[in-house]
Amino acid sequence: MSDDYLLGFIEGEGMFHVGIVPSRFTKLGWQVIYLFKVAQNPIGEGVLRALQERLRCGTISPNAREGARDRTLKYVVRDYQSLVTKVIPFCDGRLVIKRDALEALRAVLDRIAVGRHLTANGLLEIVDIAYAMNTRTRRVPRATIEAATQGRGILTGHTPDLPQ
Repeated sequence: MSDDYLLGFIEGEGMFHVGIVPSRFTKLGWQVIYLFKVAQNPIGEGVLRALQERLRCGTISPNAREGARDRTLKYVVRDYQSLVTKVIPFCDGRLVIKRDALEALRAVLDRIAVGRHLTANGLLEIVDIAYAMNTRTRRVPRATIEAATQGRGILTGHTPDLPQ
């Protein structure tokens, strides 16, 4: 399949995602997750495989939990290095509909490259970028993340047990 076909497929079925999730394993109590994903009905598995072969990274798996009615498949790239060296260069300057989402992902990955996600201010910059990527309601309000990074919030599983 041609690159143009695969790019059109990404425009129609792809997504670039950045999320912020609670984490017991990070200093700030929050982790930045990022990925590129394309979903397709099983009949389109060949296109997912062609994209995987072209980019030489990522995995293909069921899109929903086992037993769910959703039978779609997903192609996902989650690792930083593959996103930076394979996915972004492949899409760079060639997307129209998903261009802004790609640029937002790039901005986040650029900040991660220099460790900005490890500081409170840098994490909040990433939160702002991530939350502007689409209009869906977020599970965790920005104010909650901000308060937690400034020591004002209480994170379940993140606070020490107090002596009784």
